[in-house]
Amino acid sequence: MKSGHWVLALGLGLTGCGPWIDEVVKERGAKVEQKLTLVRAVAEELPKTPLLEKNEPASVTATVSFEWPPSKPLNAAIAYAEDFRDLDELGLVYARVGGSTLVNQCSAYVHTEREPWVGRTTSNPVKPEFDGGFVDVDVLVFDLAQKKRVAGLRVQAESSEKLEEAQAFNVEFDLQYNLQKALAAALKSELGVTVLGM
Repeated sequence: MKSGHWVLALGLGLTGCGPWIDEVVKERGAKVEQKLTLVRAVAEELPKTPLLEKNEPASVTATVSFEWPPSKPLNAAIAYAEDFRDLDELGLVYARVGGSTLVNQCSAYVHTEREPWVGRTTSNPVKPEFDGGFVDVDVLVFDLAQKKRVAGLRVQAESSEKLEEAQAFNVEFDLQYNLQKALAAALKSELGVTVLGM
């Protein structure tokens, strides 16, 4: 079982496309850096933030995406607390949900003109039968403009009951998909968030 924090950061607006990365950075890098400063402030608060004992719902006007590129403009992003140690890198996260690399991608593009560094890949097969895994996470919702937490949700998911002849990728993908479904349902029902890609 894994337990920890996630962050749904509101008010990001970090996307930017262009023919060459250096042109995009030159055009939008300063705006992205302003948003990253706000993200860093949240990152400093995360270690001091206790795990949730219960849901703390609120009405949130936000659009997040589990797909890339998103089909509509976004004003929020999902990020893992593990990714906040260095915004130009991705933390060691098992069963990472789609769309959760946006903050780190923007930071790495602005600072290095490359994708963020990833420290772990899955390549080892597991036993032919797998009884499943369980994840329990806190989703903390921060309003970056206000520099404060505005809501929190407990989200749980587990692997399918049995995955026969599964490779590590299948096991991880199954848990990631189930977690993504649980997260999307909680964001919609508890916070009123618009979720793309589910």
